[in-house]
Amino acid sequence: GSLSIDPASGAVLRLTLAVQFEGFDPPPLYQLTVNYAKIEIGGLSAILPIRSAVVGEETMPEKKREMFKLFINDVTFTNYHRFGSKMRILPAAQHR
Repeated sequence: GSLSIDPASGAVLRLTLAVQFEGFDPPPLYQLTVNYAKIEIGGLSAILPIRSAVVGEETMPEKKREMFKLFINDVTFTNYHRFGSKMRILPAAQHR
């Protein structure tokens, strides 16, 4: 796999992981990629995932012929919201 980092801020920009499973003939290959970006939420900024993609490749022998299967899972992350609340604790003398 690989990791892409912004040298100025140290923030992760992209994570890529490739996996090939042993014990299969031929072994299937899967690759995961997650892209990150700076997102503003409620006046604060955070590095959050904005897109994730998984691609899988398999060659499977079925009925004496080989079939190639391609799996794709593509996800976009949007509409982030900040969930929170505010509270104030009063001393017992002021509490009624």
